Amino acid sequence: MNKTALRLTLCSLPLLTISGLANANDLNSARNVEAQTITQSAQSQARINKSSDKAFELKSDIAMLEQEVANLEVYERHLKAVVGNQEEEMASINVQLEQISDTRQGVVPLMYKMLEGLEQHISSDKPIRLDVRLARLEELKALMPQADVSDAEKYRRILEPTKLKWTTASS
Repeated sequence: MNKTALRLTLCSLPLLTISGLANANDLNSARNVEAQTITQSAQSQARINKSSDKAFELKSDIAMLEQEVANLEVYERHLKAVVGNQEEEMASINVQLEQISDTRQGVVPLMYKMLEGLEQHISSDKPIRLDVRLARLEELKALMPQADVSDAEKYRRILEPTKLKWTTASS
């Protein structure tokens, strides 16, 4: 080798070393940047995964709430129908209550006519157990003005068949 080439080689050696060191620093810097990028990407992916999970959870909650709303709408329609029916029933009951006084006014005279008819029947019928039948008629007449006995009970007693005990001569 000649001296010039040797000198050139020796002079370029520090440059190559410096250049190599610069390349090594660039490589380390690039690796550091790559590591930071990977770390940031992993963190971003974790945030994306968390957001995605939250979105799926919210979608599930929304679907569940929509089903609950649909059920409540059906229940509300049912309750409106029930309330409507109850209002019709109340109107019917109110009409019936208004008619009760008319009915009562008609039933009381009817009961007195029934007692008169029973009295006529007893007087024109065969005199079997006449005293018991007349006693029952008097009980019914005494029952009519009593305030503590309902009209329904008075009516029931008038219609109740006579419980006559027939005695037989078989003993």
